[in-house]
Amino acid sequence: MRLTELARRENASQPATTQLVGRLEKSGLVGRAAAPEDGRAVVVSITAKGADTLERRVVTQERALERALDGLPSRDRELVAEAVPALGRLAREINRSSLEAAQGQTQGHGADDPGRSEE
Repeated sequence: MRLTELARRENASQPATTQLVGRLEKSGLVGRAAAPEDGRAVVVSITAKGADTLERRVVTQERALERALDGLPSRDRELVAEAVPALGRLAREINRSSLEAAQGQTQGHGADDPGRSEE
């Protein structure tokens, strides 16, 4: 994806995202290239090494979560299981709202936009 889109999605500044992508690139986890439709824009792609690293982290986090859940009383595990669908919806809503807010900020929306209030 474009570097600017990545910054928006992560709700981070473009300079901070550029620095992070530079470090990830030096580690071989991502690659950068000129966007095919606009050579001035930068497209960031995950490498095979990056995908492998990400997969290992996900597995490690899943195992840690399983161990933590195993340490809970059975009723607490049941309550967590019942809450998972609602928590998933909440996470998607937070991500959607954050992305919309970031897009609004970068598209020149301001106080004169009737859909936004002054902050």
